[in-house]
Amino acid sequence: CGNIKWQHFFDIRDEFNKNGEVLIATDIENGNKFTLNEDINSPQITDYKGKKCFIEKLMDKTKIVVAGAGHVSMDFARVAEILGFDLIIIDDRAEFANSERFPNAQIICGNIGESLKADFGKNVYYVIMTRGHKDDYEALKTILGKEYKYVGMIGSRKKVAFVKDKLKNDGFTDEKINTAHTPIGLDIGAITPAEIAISIMAEIIQVQNKGIKDRGDGDLLNKINHNCAMVTVIEKAGSAPRGEGSKMLVFDNGKVLGTIGGGTLEYVAINKAIEIAKNGGFFVKEYSLENNKASELGMACGGSVKVMIEGIE
Repeated sequence: CGNIKWQHFFDIRDEFNKNGEVLIATDIENGNKFTLNEDINSPQITDYKGKKCFIEKLMDKTKIVVAGAGHVSMDFARVAEILGFDLIIIDDRAEFANSERFPNAQIICGNIGESLKADFGKNVYYVIMTRGHKDDYEALKTILGKEYKYVGMIGSRKKVAFVKDKLKNDGFTDEKINTAHTPIGLDIGAITPAEIAISIMAEIIQVQNKGIKDRGDGDLLNKINHNCAMVTVIEKAGSAPRGEGSKMLVFDNGKVLGTIGGGTLEYVAINKAIEIAKNGGFFVKEYSLENNKASELGMACGGSVKVMIEGIE
């Protein structure tokens, strides 16, 4: 394995901040880490170049960029805040795009089409709900020329048809245009602005979670210091609460960021992580949650969880 460059957490953090994502392999025998530049399914434990490794991809915190600052956008912002998304609101009307209406969002007050040309990163979802055909068209035209995880546009069939026809005239293929979710949101019979907001967010969650077991919080890399330990679920069987890749960061003073599912299992992991945060080290242990063994953890949900705890050195 002479071609592997071992890296510590701070190297990986820097690579993550440079690229917006990072694919990491951790040798679960000794905790050595390195990053990968190839396409490997993750998260999973697998043999890689003679090493038994946990492979995981960490990505930027998900951003949702909303074009339009009307009533549905306000309810949508409340839902996004509860779910922990970073939210950016764009509108050219100062009386709508302001911190009084959206106290927990980044506000961009300016031309919608021009404002959307900014680099919002790779892990970004776009929601279009402007006040008219022209702005919808300019917004979708700009977004289709960018990298995105999701784009959806609210509107009647007539408005959607108008926008699609103009985009075809601009040279966009049907395949590209149809990557936009129109109508937007899951069909839950939504009527009120709040219900519409929930249907849109439900669709975003559906897209975000498709094909993954759990999400590792890449933002935790920017919280690391020398007095903490990273806790990661690296294997799960049965009905354990969280899946592979779920993480929490534990500091030597007991402060915890993130979660691996709560309950007594998390409590036990936190106590071990505090010890490692103070003294350093690397620890992997499988916890059984089967009914005949779960009493020692105060749990009886079935299955098992393998946890990896890494001191930040």
